[in-house]
Amino acid sequence: MSRLFLVSLLAMLFNTIILGNNIAQAADNRIDKKLVKISAITDSNEALSQLADILILPQLTTKQYLSAVNLQAKRYISLDNFKQAITLLQQTKVISQDQKLYQLEADANNILGVAYYYQGNNPKALIAYQASLSFYQTNDSSLKEANLLNNIALVYSAMSSYLLAIKNYKSAELIYKSLGNEEDKVDVRYNIALMLVNLKRYDKAIEMLHQVVSQRKTMSDNLGLAMAWAHLGIAYKHSGQYQQAKSYLLNALSYFESHNKRYHVASQMQNISALYIELEDHTQAKKYAEQGIIISLAVGHQKAYAGSLNSLAKILFHQGDIKQALNTLTLSNKVARESNYKTLLNDNLALLSLIYATQNQTAEAFSAHLSYEKQKNKVENELFNAYLARFEAEQLSQQVAQLLQNQNRQKIQAQQQQQQLHYGIIFTILFSLLFIFFTHRRNVGKNTEHVLDSKVKERTQELEWVMQKLQQANTIKSQLLSNMSIDIKKPLTSIIKQSELLLNKNNNNQDIDKEVEKIFGSSSHLLQLINDIIDLSKIEANTLELALKKQDLNIIITEVTALYIEQSHNKGLCFELHNALTSPFIINVDGLRLKQILNNFFSNALKFTHKGKIILSVTIFNNEFKFSIIDTGVGMNKVKLKQIFDSFDQGYTSVNCHFGSSGSGLGLFISAQLASIMGGQISAQSLLDKGTTFTFTLPIQTMNIK
Repeated sequence: MSRLFLVSLLAMLFNTIILGNNIAQAADNRIDKKLVKISAITDSNEALSQLADILILPQLTTKQYLSAVNLQAKRYISLDNFKQAITLLQQTKVISQDQKLYQLEADANNILGVAYYYQGNNPKALIAYQASLSFYQTNDSSLKEANLLNNIALVYSAMSSYLLAIKNYKSAELIYKSLGNEEDKVDVRYNIALMLVNLKRYDKAIEMLHQVVSQRKTMSDNLGLAMAWAHLGIAYKHSGQYQQAKSYLLNALSYFESHNKRYHVASQMQNISALYIELEDHTQAKKYAEQGIIISLAVGHQKAYAGSLNSLAKILFHQGDIKQALNTLTLSNKVARESNYKTLLNDNLALLSLIYATQNQTAEAFSAHLSYEKQKNKVENELFNAYLARFEAEQLSQQVAQLLQNQNRQKIQAQQQQQQLHYGIIFTILFSLLFIFFTHRRNVGKNTEHVLDSKVKERTQELEWVMQKLQQANTIKSQLLSNMSIDIKKPLTSIIKQSELLLNKNNNNQDIDKEVEKIFGSSSHLLQLINDIIDLSKIEANTLELALKKQDLNIIITEVTALYIEQSHNKGLCFELHNALTSPFIINVDGLRLKQILNNFFSNALKFTHKGKIILSVTIFNNEFKFSIIDTGVGMNKVKLKQIFDSFDQGYTSVNCHFGSSGSGLGLFISAQLASIMGGQISAQSLLDKGTTFTFTLPIQTMNIK
């Protein structure tokens, strides 16, 4: 009896455990379904209210808790409460790591990247996105990976790192083509259009944004439509079409204000203020700038805050309040620097130079202006290389066509000169014969006849020697043209071939970067060939003139060495600079030609040095500047050393095999001529397998030194 009772008791306990597990499983399913329903709610405040109710449930699992908090953070972002979202997500990351829930941690990083991006903290946004991407790349989730690549590209574009942005856009677009929906594809095109605005390709950006507007209307994506309007306004403003810009910007602002999208309202306030500055309506500009400052501070929109401060500083400067303009601009710089907002930092430098100039702080004004020019050049060099390469290819094709026309013209002129020379020789010979004949007829003595005959022969020999020299020069120039034609044909063929690959719609997008790099390299090579020919023509015609102006010699040296330090390190070489000049060191010099000489020397040193180091030494000795480029390369024997500064008629092929500028074989000859025109001279010392030293000396008395 007792045994039957025990068996019955165990059966009851077993059934109770199973029932409890079933009840818990059912509760878990109800919570999961509830979270899915909340994620579909359009009202963010209502969603937050329901999430708060769920988060206090005792049966909530850790995974459900973290999922609910991630949803909370998303809703706070939609309400422009980025600070609260970031606080929640940082807590989520800690718990996810501790519980080894790595996908939830990756999701938290993704949302965190969005929050940081909207805050204007691009460096932190990039770190968060990349941390999330590393998880999804190793867990075969292609669509998530594409979304993250798209967001990373957007951050790189905001940081003016356009080549990295393009690379990530291409990767995202490739995935979207096979897995993404229409909304994903439109979003990538929209982001690329924003990048084109930054790249100053306003015509193409406007065309793409109008396509995005049409597609978002079809999808009833009203928020996305308003964002496209906003950037259409920016593109139209930069292209000088102010009425269209004003219409689109105000329409976007109206939508954002009516839907309480304060983050976007702050952006539009700053953009409209900048538009009114260009329209010279400073009252309206100041009104929108001040409103932009207030709203951007409230929502934590750092980029709009820095931009509105910039607009206000410009208005204050225009009104003559220089002190307040400087204070406002300083604050704008601080915020822009924290957000890595490079474009605005450069814009601020331009205004800063004006403010210093107004305060008679000429040194500070000049320094700010130099920084502005340096940053401007840096940004311009980071522009879309594909467009640059295509443009240069078109330009170079025109230059090559012009060069070929000039060559044909020179050939015709050479033929005419040869004909004239032949006629001159024939006329001279006939005249000499007639002279001898009449002299003989007048019965001049034998001695006189011998003298005259000797003179005729001497003159004939001189003319024949001149003709031989002209023929030799013509042969050498023909050989040069033949060699140059081959040199020009190679990069031009490469440009055409790679351009055709780029224009082919069926090409492999992953190879586009390599094709563009090849086009860019070939274009630069071809342009240098043409520049060498132009310089040689000017030197032979004695028409090359120096463009002298006062410059800091230290800046010239820094700019030249910057090009070769990284290349040397990439090749495993040590690069040393020994500069004995004081700073600043202002001289009256043609900086472009000085750089050209030093560039030729560095190019040769880098090309023929495979281990060891390259040294640039700059000193003043015996009232002369002395620039020495020393390498530990292959060196030269005495025969080659004697030929390296000769013109192309002194062994073009052999010299080109060992030294030359961009493959033309003219670089060192041109450098020697430039040095002579500048009043200096070039020398070289070399030991085979030991290295080479090129030295350029320039008398100080030819400079106006300060």
